[in-house]
Amino acid sequence: MLVELGFKEGSACGAWRGRWICRRCASSRQGPGGALALDGKAASAWGEGPNPERVLIVAVAHGDGLTVDRTASDGVGGEILGVRRLLREIPVAGRVLTLDALHSRPETARLIVGLGADYAMPVKGNRPTLLEDIALLDWSSTAEFATTEKGHGRVETRRCRAFPLDGAPDELAALPGRRQAFRIVRERHVARTGRTATQTAFGVTSLGPERAGPAELLALNRGHWEIENRLHHMRDVSCDEDRLRIRNGRRAGNLAGLSNAAISIVRLKGRFNHPPQANRHYAARQGEALREVVRSG
Repeated sequence: MLVELGFKEGSACGAWRGRWICRRCASSRQGPGGALALDGKAASAWGEGPNPERVLIVAVAHGDGLTVDRTASDGVGGEILGVRRLLREIPVAGRVLTLDALHSRPETARLIVGLGADYAMPVKGNRPTLLEDIALLDWSSTAEFATTEKGHGRVETRRCRAFPLDGAPDELAALPGRRQAFRIVRERHVARTGRTATQTAFGVTSLGPERAGPAELLALNRGHWEIENRLHHMRDVSCDEDRLRIRNGRRAGNLAGLSNAAISIVRLKGRFNHPPQANRHYAARQGEALREVVRSG
């Protein structure tokens, strides 16, 4: 089972390859092009080396939250290089990849397009010229898609517009394969205080208008941040990794991979609404937990 999960003897930090989950992930091709979210999470270092921190990079399917694959990289510039390495190791052709603003770089965009995939990623202050160029586009000339949600004493409205970049000067949104820029305006009104906060975000995608309009781009943007709630938060709280004190060998990386696998198994089974329910159930029934793993295999 550990071999199937990808724990190869002698491999760096026991990096888990998600082939085992991929074979059971028929529902993971949800959203435009079967969207995958790639993101990094800082973790305490394991093993020897000059860097005090390492980054775990994961690829998570939009919609069902299954971890498709994972790797690790050194903390100093490690997430950028780690994402590029992970992209070369998993089948991404035909998929849409969502990333955060750290990866809005020509090298990463060129790699994604060259692998036959598409990207959708925000642009922030780490690319000031690109951000300014996108912000100065004539957004009033484009159609708008809006959603409104109520809950927890808040009313949130999100408005998305997409601007086609075909034929735009090379200096505008100069990322390989760029087809559209998008703008998302979020308004949050808190009933208790009566205050309204507004936030504007910009991004770039290789998806053309014929494949993704404002509605699809807003869904991709929101789907990307599910990785925080559906994986990172689950690992930190439900799997109690916040209190993990393992610092030696490859054990921290191996345990993170096992947590990813356990969360994915629970989601594939669909038996529990929340992972903490599954944790309590299987903690008291370890034989049943083993049978679930064997049946999944």
